[in-house]
Amino acid sequence: MDEKCIDSKIMTGERLLVISSEILTVLKSELSSRGLKPTSSNLRVVMNIIDQSLPDSLSDFFIE
Repeated sequence: MDEKCIDSKIMTGERLLVISSEILTVLKSELSSRGLKPTSSNLRVVMNIIDQSLPDSLSDFFIE
């Protein structure tokens, strides 16, 4: 496998991990600011709502 391809996958994975961590911090803060405890259960509910609101096709997501 091409070394550049592997590196780009690792970089993308690392970037997604950083973005996920930042989003989780924002979600926790938003729950707290609305008087809800940022428990695992509450975070899962919010993430599930977000997941269900995403379109099946990425092209639909970027067109909207």
